[in-house]
Amino acid sequence: MIISNGIIYKLLLFVVIIFCSCQNNESNSTINTSPNNDTNAVIEFLNLEKKYTVSNPALAINYGNKAISLSQSLNYKTGYIKGMLYMGQVYMNSNNYVIAKRYFLSTLKYSQVNEQKNYIPVCLGSIGIANERLSNYSESIKYYTKCKEAFLAINDTVGIIKSQINISNVYKDIGERSKAVSVLLDGIKTAELIGDEYIKCLCLNNLSVLYQDMGKNNEALKLFFEVEEISKTLGDSINLANAYNNIGMTYQALKNSRLALKYYMLAAEIKQQMNDLKGVGISLNNIGSLRYDAKDYTSALEYFRKAFQLSEKTSDRLSTSKYLKNMSDALLEIGKFDEAIDCLNKSLLMANTINAPDEKVTALYALAKAYIKVNNFKKGYDYYKAYSDFNDSLDLLQNNRLVEEMKNRYGSEKKEQQINKLEQEKAFAKITQLLLLGLALLLIIIGILIFLWQRNKTIRNKQSSEYQQSIMEEKLAVSKLEQQNLKQELEFKEKELVNMALYIVQKIDFIELLNNELKILQKDSSVAKADIVNKLSLLISTNVKIDKVRTEFQLNVDKTNQTFFKKLTERFPNITENEKKLSALLRINLTSKDIASIYNISPSSVDMSRYRLRKKLNLINDENIVDFLNAI
Repeated sequence: MIISNGIIYKLLLFVVIIFCSCQNNESNSTINTSPNNDTNAVIEFLNLEKKYTVSNPALAINYGNKAISLSQSLNYKTGYIKGMLYMGQVYMNSNNYVIAKRYFLSTLKYSQVNEQKNYIPVCLGSIGIANERLSNYSESIKYYTKCKEAFLAINDTVGIIKSQINISNVYKDIGERSKAVSVLLDGIKTAELIGDEYIKCLCLNNLSVLYQDMGKNNEALKLFFEVEEISKTLGDSINLANAYNNIGMTYQALKNSRLALKYYMLAAEIKQQMNDLKGVGISLNNIGSLRYDAKDYTSALEYFRKAFQLSEKTSDRLSTSKYLKNMSDALLEIGKFDEAIDCLNKSLLMANTINAPDEKVTALYALAKAYIKVNNFKKGYDYYKAYSDFNDSLDLLQNNRLVEEMKNRYGSEKKEQQINKLEQEKAFAKITQLLLLGLALLLIIIGILIFLWQRNKTIRNKQSSEYQQSIMEEKLAVSKLEQQNLKQELEFKEKELVNMALYIVQKIDFIELLNNELKILQKDSSVAKADIVNKLSLLISTNVKIDKVRTEFQLNVDKTNQTFFKKLTERFPNITENEKKLSALLRINLTSKDIASIYNISPSSVDMSRYRLRKKLNLINDENIVDFLNAI
């Protein structure tokens, strides 16, 4: 029976966004060179449209159409946008959210085409609210998010935070409270960064209500008291009164009637000073619910009646329907059944008039109970059936209790069969729904686990593959570097070997030349010259150690050609050691003469060895032996 401040707050927030944005940007709007009295007429129509938005929707629509039509003829863009937004708000207040949404969408398109950037976030936020009322929660979040982005584009941090508040309210409505809390905490952090205490207060108030809904009453109280302090500092009577109402509800939930009453009274006093009759009605209704909980039904009825009277003055038909229902509860408890049923019929009529499904369901169920209580079981059953048809998700416990009451009163077998069938259908539907829900949940969990396992496996395989590939690449790089080093070393040694061979050949040539010269001198008959020549020849023969150089050369040949000798032996197992050495010298392109000089043999012997080597290597006549040996 307590009226939540959530819906009221959203309406107030919507109005604040529209009016703040419109006021801030009035001077920036495009007004063609039209007579002042014409634009003033538009403004007057807009004021009348806004004035009758709640109290007389038909009149508000009439003035709105005039404002829109005149603004179009004047190309007065601000007037047209405001008129369309107010028109949407009129239909919102009449619970006709589909038509309201159409107006907001048209206004959005007009603002975009005419580059009225400052109105775009207002339109997006209004569409978000309409979708939320239509229970299109995903669409609502989408438009609230676009609204946030639009405020970001015009550098309006306050608008961004207000969009976050609306997003959190949707998350709260669909039960995703952790997301709602996260969004609000982010909004509080942003408000603190820009130093805006008012916006911080709005976020804190919503977070407190969220904690209250989650049953975290103590945490909610701490935040509500912080809202109270900030509101007092800012002189913000509206938020202060709302905080008092919420503190009262929290204390009521904690069964502390004394403190709950204290804060309800403080809220009512502030609303009275502000001449906010609707706000006063909310506080009075809350006090009535407190007295109802205390079983003081007469006092509760008095407060409910006062709240009802105020709602009639303000033409707040939704609240009127709620308060009539609360009055009927108190009237039933004090035995005034006719008055109670009359209140419920009025509540149902009001709910049908304003298209309020929640209030209609509540009124139908209350009428069913009321008629059963006065032993009018026929009407009780009729209202219960209407209630059941209107809301198939009736709580199973309430359904069982009402069905049992009707079964005890109806004696006919036909009625009992109908009731049993209804009971079985409800129970079966409930069990089926639970089983399907459980199965779906199980499948989702299994699917998530399989997905996570597969993803982890893929990641592990990829990492392993990348690691193995990196190792192979490193090995290949090292191997390539080693091959390059070996090749360079071999080339160096082969060059060194060639140089050594040339050195040996040159040295042998020199010695032969010197010996030839000495032999010429020996033929000279002079005794003295002959003695000198003999001494020189002996000295050369004694001191020249060509064998040592040959030995070093051969060692270098063996060392440099180890790999070559191994491959040669594998291909030609019958090859001799001398043939191997000859092959090594041919590989470095030494001539037969050079080889003969190195080994101190005749060139013909070398040629004969080459011939035998070619046969052993199976070379044809025109095949070059040097190229063949280098290819091994």
